[in-house]
Amino acid sequence: MAFVGAVAAALGLPLLWGRGEPIFATMVAAVFLLLVGVLVWGRVTPNRSRPQVLPYFEQPLDGTDTFLAGYDLLRHSRALDETAERLSLRPLSTFEAGDDLKGEESRWFSARDALPTVEGLFAAVSENDAFPPEVTADLARLREALQRACARDVRFCLLLRQQDRATPYEMSVRKGSFF
Repeated sequence: MAFVGAVAAALGLPLLWGRGEPIFATMVAAVFLLLVGVLVWGRVTPNRSRPQVLPYFEQPLDGTDTFLAGYDLLRHSRALDETAERLSLRPLSTFEAGDDLKGEESRWFSARDALPTVEGLFAAVSENDAFPPEVTADLARLREALQRACARDVRFCLLLRQQDRATPYEMSVRKGSFF
């Protein structure tokens, strides 16, 4: 930033002294302001890589819509587990497994075992104002994905992801699929 400012000042000062081309000074000022804007935007906007909980399937399902969800499942995971226990359901956290990309062991679960928990939580959360609507939306997406997995007899686990972007390399080395 200091370097850009020094260059802009060095190139813009001749214009102030009556020498130099106005178009050149305008271009320098525009580049300087663009760089300032990029630096300020980078500091003001929050990190977009928020952790999330996602269903991770043993094989591709095609048509699941969960990859851009799961942020609120993680944020409210303790309350969701407490709600599941109060309803005599298996807590969602019991379906979590290690990340094979990090060398951790993935444990696969039957989607049929998780579906009653997700359906029960969806019903309870839909009627409870204590949870934000985003939790209901995340549970709805998870329910649809688990129903699809049940129909195809595909096992799954819940996976904690630290980033919200998937690279081709990541998808090529993973043993399962988010989609």
